[in-house]
Amino acid sequence: MDENVPPESSKPSPPPPPRMPPVEGAPLTPGTPASQPPVIPTSSPPPGGVPFTLPGTPGVPIAPTRARKGMPRSAWIAIIVGIVIIVLAVAVVGVIIAFVISEVSKPADVANTFMKDVQSDDAQAAWDLMTAKGKAAQSYTDFKTAISSLSGTISSYYTRQITISNGQAKISMLVKSNDGKSSTWTFYLEKQNGNWKIQRVDF
Repeated sequence: MDENVPPESSKPSPPPPPRMPPVEGAPLTPGTPASQPPVIPTSSPPPGGVPFTLPGTPGVPIAPTRARKGMPRSAWIAIIVGIVIIVLAVAVVGVIIAFVISEVSKPADVANTFMKDVQSDDAQAAWDLMTAKGKAAQSYTDFKTAISSLSGTISSYYTRQITISNGQAKISMLVKSNDGKSSTWTFYLEKQNGNWKIQRVDF
């Protein structure tokens, strides 16, 4: 045996394989090959949705946008109730205005009808518009004579003022004659059984 050959047990051992440097915050788990990329932990998903990660930015979660809530039901109910109240109020005001206009126009209509009867020399129709008290103040013959004298002399007329109080009405009317002169006729009316009648006419 050659004495210069060293024994087998004294041969040098091979060098260990190279190891990957550790990454901060991502320790390698036992049994994970060094060639695989380290696992980087991410934060837990925020409440209310599942986060997602944009490409190229691993580990950076972006919370999903929340849908905006609409107007609460109580607010809608309040709006609808307010609209209904406004509509009812407008309707009530409209009814009141129509009633007032109707009440004011009725005695004026009687006075205008009387003037038409005068223009057409219809003494009987004008006489029927008078109250019993107005008829008792003069005879029908005198009334007819007065109407006939005025017939054909009036060119125009229009109501200037109406006053109504406690079933009594006073109407001022501007009357123009054919010769261009103007005069004021005043009608005094009374409401009887729901109808307006003329007590007297001053002119």
